[in-house]
Order: sequence, then C-alpha cells, then structure tokens
Amino acid sequence: MKSYFSFFFSVVSMTCLYGSTVLGADKTLGLYLTLMQDRVKTADQSQYKHNAELIGTKWTDGKYSKAIDINGKGNTDFVITKEAATLKIEGSD
Repeated sequence: MKSYFSFFFSVVSMTCLYGSTVLGADKTLGLYLTLMQDRVKTADQSQYKHNAELIGTKWTDGKYSKAIDINGKGNTDFVITKEAATLKIEGSD
C-alpha cells in the first residue's frame, strides 16, 4: 500500500505542477499539496480538502526549488491522507 501511495503521490505531484496555474478551473484535480520546508502537515488546496502528513520524507534540491524525496525503499517515507473515493485511481482491465 505504501509503495502504491508513493507512486500515486508522484503522479499527483506532476499533476499539481501543471494544475497550479489552473487550480480554480480544474475540478478533476484530486489533491494539491503546497509543501513548505520544516512542516510535517500540509493542507490540500483542491476542492476536496484532503489534508496530509509527511512521514520520514527528506528535503532535497528539486528541478526549480526544493522538493521532498520519497524513494519508496524500506517503506520509511510516505505521505498520509485519509482514505477517500476521490483519491482512488481507476484503470481499465
């Protein structure tokens, strides 16, 4: 489950970078976390308000600024939110 969420968070992070310019207009954005260094809890800026908590993450240099490092090794670093239907990723079989 934790590795699934790490993958999910990576996908959401990429979506957030795109979605940050159209946040008010994009109703399909399921999670938008504004990460601030030295804060463990972060508030979801999307319409769903899925607040999150960072566990074991480390700050690193990102492409444009700072970023959190979630490597998925050893299940020691992840982002926790409450389970919600709007966060489920559905695919075709």
